[in-house]
Amino acid sequence: MTTSTEDYGRLGRVGIGVPQANPTVEPELSVLLPDRVTMHVTRLNSDAPEPRDRFMAYFYDLPETLARYDTLKLKAYGFACTASSYLMGDEEERRLLDQFERQFDTEILTGGAMITAALRHLGAKRIAIGAPYPAWLSDASHQYWEAAGFSVADDVRVDIGSSDTRKIYEITAQSATDHLRSLHDVECDCVVITGTGMPSLKAIHALKDEINVPIISTNMSLAWGLCRSLGLETASEGSGHPLIGGWQSRLERL
Repeated sequence: MTTSTEDYGRLGRVGIGVPQANPTVEPELSVLLPDRVTMHVTRLNSDAPEPRDRFMAYFYDLPETLARYDTLKLKAYGFACTASSYLMGDEEERRLLDQFERQFDTEILTGGAMITAALRHLGAKRIAIGAPYPAWLSDASHQYWEAAGFSVADDVRVDIGSSDTRKIYEITAQSATDHLRSLHDVECDCVVITGTGMPSLKAIHALKDEINVPIISTNMSLAWGLCRSLGLETASEGSGHPLIGGWQSRLERL
């Protein structure tokens, strides 16, 4: 007889931490994660007026965020704010993650770490970046990738017309696609769409025949990492993407 805890999430229950005003993570991960994997979302909250301070607070407050799950046992937790990784740096992020993982007995995957793992999985060394970031965050992103051993061939900044990074959440998939199209002739091994709030999946699908290298995003990399934590296959021959496949037919849900 199936127990009640097996009714939903038979392949695994994963947690997702989403920046408080971000409308993009849940719909994209609902398309990327396979059936019978359930997604349990917490909002990353901060009342800091400056975006830099908010991004750091999201990470430093992770123990309080994870405690809200109470007795719900997660297989893994995806922290869906790439900017926190860029500002903190890999060494400090990993130090704190080790502490938080021991405290909650849950694997925690961050946007920066999962993009890094995905790029290494794909054998990429030279990348092009598409991001809706202000200059200070774009600079932090470049430093992060160079410290991780990648070279940045080019980047496209999707203009949000404001210093308030919450304006990222107003970008349309069409606008993202139009901006990223300029990367079609850049010599690189992979295009990285960073920033979980900018729609990425429709852009990846629209540009797959125009840009002749893999295109990945933070949300895609997080979904891939969560599936790996669950021991699930993510891509096979003919799946339409070398990192994670099967989501293309579900785009009409969005």
